[in-house]
Amino acid sequence: MPKPYLPKIKVKTVFSTAQKMGATSSGKQISQTAFKKFLRQDKNLKGFSYKTPSATISKQKAQKFFGQVAGKIAQQKDLKLSYFAKKNMGVKVDQKGNISETTANKVYQTAAGEELKEMEPKGPSPEEIAKQERRKEAFKTLRKRETADEVRKEQSAGEKSVTQNKSTAGRPVQIQGGAGAGTMAKPQAPSDLSDVPSVQKKVGSTKSTVANVAILPLSNLSQNKSLGLVAQKLTLALYHIIGSYKKINLLEKIQVEKTMTADYGTQNVINFNTAREIQKKLDVDLLVTGDLKKIDNQTQVQIRILKSGEGQQIKIVDVKKETEDVFELEKHVGWYISNYFELLPKKISGTEPEEIIKKEDVEIPPPSKVEEMPI
Repeated sequence: MPKPYLPKIKVKTVFSTAQKMGATSSGKQISQTAFKKFLRQDKNLKGFSYKTPSATISKQKAQKFFGQVAGKIAQQKDLKLSYFAKKNMGVKVDQKGNISETTANKVYQTAAGEELKEMEPKGPSPEEIAKQERRKEAFKTLRKRETADEVRKEQSAGEKSVTQNKSTAGRPVQIQGGAGAGTMAKPQAPSDLSDVPSVQKKVGSTKSTVANVAILPLSNLSQNKSLGLVAQKLTLALYHIIGSYKKINLLEKIQVEKTMTADYGTQNVINFNTAREIQKKLDVDLLVTGDLKKIDNQTQVQIRILKSGEGQQIKIVDVKKETEDVFELEKHVGWYISNYFELLPKKISGTEPEEIIKKEDVEIPPPSKVEEMPI
């Protein structure tokens, strides 16, 4: 096996190796604090205790330091050379308090071996492997959702087409005059609004609907491109969560996108006035807007509700997390969104007070392995 070699070595590694050389009178290795105190008592070793751990020193200086530390330890009454130093590194101090060049080189090789071991690539931890498996399952679920959305849109378009054809169809041919000449009756005009096809009315409006809702794509306010992908995924998550409530009439994503593209192009950031205009064009009671941005090493997600006829937005989500993992963010954002829309019928009827902002430090119940998967 080749001997480990490094022309330079980190101060942190040298310090750690030298610390292992010292032990108390009972044989216990001295602590890091006690070792620093020991170094500061000697004028030749004092400067080393203040060096930056990530800095590097040459092999010759490291060997000299190891020799000084070993000699100094041998002179102390309450310290002695550790079993590790004697057995693993073969440290022996002569009467003058010095170690041989061979011993100093062996101590340096031990330190270099530890540093090279730290530099070796390490495989993922069990937690990281489990996280990757959850991501794979979550992406499968996400693809199934998107496929189901496409199928539902196709079926919805087909049903609307059939409804229009039925409503404009005339009565069966009636034979008049008895001479074989037949005339087709003209289509009857609808007697009231209920006979008009549902496409001409507000989509999906029923007596049980408490609010018509539209969701605008979440904006990425940072220069981080990966955060833009997170914003798209969270927007889809909002559609799945809000669309799961039967009393909420949620406008389709394609309808919202057509309105935005036709009037505002590819505008990424939506301000309050623009949101108000879009809400009027879509004719909805509630408009959901939001954005993502980076603050230091945290990802901040804010989601607001714009109610028809009101002059301010209600902030219902304000989450800051040290992650860009879309499923981790979705877990926290989804909790606040679900909490708001579950109480929405009571808030509209006036039995539940409206909250302007949710507190970020609300304790979210820890999910089980199954609950950790996206809905």
